[in-house]
Amino acid sequence: MVRMMLALALCGAALPAAAQQQIDKLLVGTTPSIAQAPLYIAEAKGYLAKEGIEVEEKDFRGAQDAVSAVATGALDVNLGAINAGFFNAAHQGLDLRACASLGIQPLPVTATPLLARKELWDSGAIRTGKDLKGRKVAVNTPGASPEYFLSLILGKYGMTLADVDETMIGFPQMVIALQNKAIDAAIPAEPFASLAIRQGFAALVRPDAGAGGGEMTTVFFFSGKLTRERPDVAVRFLRAVIRGARETQGDYLHNAEIVAILSKSIKLAPEVISSTYPYQFDPNLDIAKYVESVKRQERQHMKDGRLSYSEPLDLSKVVDATLVHQAANSLK
Repeated sequence: MVRMMLALALCGAALPAAAQQQIDKLLVGTTPSIAQAPLYIAEAKGYLAKEGIEVEEKDFRGAQDAVSAVATGALDVNLGAINAGFFNAAHQGLDLRACASLGIQPLPVTATPLLARKELWDSGAIRTGKDLKGRKVAVNTPGASPEYFLSLILGKYGMTLADVDETMIGFPQMVIALQNKAIDAAIPAEPFASLAIRQGFAALVRPDAGAGGGEMTTVFFFSGKLTRERPDVAVRFLRAVIRGARETQGDYLHNAEIVAILSKSIKLAPEVISSTYPYQFDPNLDIAKYVESVKRQERQHMKDGRLSYSEPLDLSKVVDATLVHQAANSLK
C-alpha cells in the first residue's frame, strides 16, 4: 500500500503544471458586441486557460437585464453598459461593483452611432437628430447607453425622450427592424450599426454620430460575492482580459487574427467586423480614469427620470478599481 501511494505521488509530481492547475469557473453575462473584444481575445488565445479560469457565458439583451443576477451572486461577472439599473441597484445597496473598464467610445464616430432608415436619409426626411421628433427610434433597453446617447442628441436640439417614440429591441433585431421599416432610426452597438449600413438598410446620421465620444460606456460588473469570496479568481480573470485588451491598442480591426476571433465570437463575417467603428480599450482596463464619465451618465439618467433617487451616489462605493489595479500591476 505504501509503495502504491508513493507511486501515485510520484506520478502526480511528474504531471505538467497545466495538468495540476486547479480550474476555477466563472459564470459571465455577455451581450454580443465588439465592446467585449478583450474577453473574446483572452478566450481564443488561451489567456484565461493559462490563468486556470473557465468561463461559462450567458447572453443578455443588455446589461440592465443582468443587474439582479450579478447583485444576488447568481452571475459572477457581467460585461455590459453603464445603465440606470446599475445605478438604482447601487443606491438600494445591492451587492455589485463596476470593477474594470471596457469599451471607450471613439471619435469622430462612436461605436454606438445614430442611424436613420436608408430611404428617410435619402429623401432628406432625417438629416440630424432634430428630425427625430415624433419618430420611432430604437434603443436596446431603458436607461442604457444607447438611450443616454439619444438623450444627448435630443438635448442638442432642445428636445427630450418624450419627443420621440422609443422602441426597445436588441441590437441584432434593430437591423431587421430597419429592413422591415418597423422603425425610423436606431442606436445600435457595433458591429450591428455597420452591418445595417453595409446591407443598405440604414445610413449614418453623421452630424450626430459623435454624441458620447470619449465616454466609457461598458464595464465589468462583479458580484460582491465574487470579490469577497474569490478575489484571487477575480484577479486572475482580470489578468487574462487585460492581456486581451493590450492586443487592441492601435488599429486592431486591421489585424487579421483579431478580426477572425471577433468574427467567430460575434458570428458575423470578417468583412463586417473590419468595417466597423471600433471601441477603444484602456490597456490596463483602469476604470479609475473614467469616474467622471460615470458621473455624467448618472446625471443624464437622473434627468431622464430613470433613477429612483435624486442625489448623486458616492461613486467610491460602486466603482472599485482595487482588483483591476492588482491585476495590471502583477503583469508589469
